[in-house]
Amino acid sequence: MDELELRHYGIKGQKWGVRRFQNADGSLTAAGKQRVSEAKKRTDAKNRGTLTNAQLKKKIERLQLEKQLRELTNQEVNSGRVYAQKILKDVGSRVLTTAATGALLYAGKAAATKSFSPQEFANAIFNGGPKKK
Repeated sequence: MDELELRHYGIKGQKWGVRRFQNADGSLTAAGKQRVSEAKKRTDAKNRGTLTNAQLKKKIERLQLEKQLRELTNQEVNSGRVYAQKILKDVGSRVLTTAATGALLYAGKAAATKSFSPQEFANAIFNGGPKKK
C-alpha cells in the first residue's frame, strides 16, 4: 500500500505562525496594504468595461485628486529645497568673498610692513580685512 504524504515547504525565511501580510490582530502590514492596493488596481483595469459611467467618473476624479496632491506636496518640498539651496549658495558666496578680500588686504599690509602675524591674518580673513589702528 502506498503511503500518502503531505509536504509543505512554506516560504523560505518565514517563521512559524508569522504572517507576511497580516498582523496578529488581523490588521494588514504595509506589505499587505500594498498587495491589496495592487490587486484592486488589477481588478479595476480588468473590469473597467463593466463599470457604469458614474463609477468610472468617480474613479477618474479620485485619481486626479491623488495626482494633484502628489504634485502639490512634491512642489512644496522642492520649493523649500530650492529656497534652502539659494540661501546656502548666497551665504557661501558672501563668506568666500569676505575671506578672499581679507586675505588679499592682509597680504598687502604684510608686504608693506614686512611683518606677518597668524592671529592678525585669521582675524583679517574673518572680518574681511585687517583691523585699522
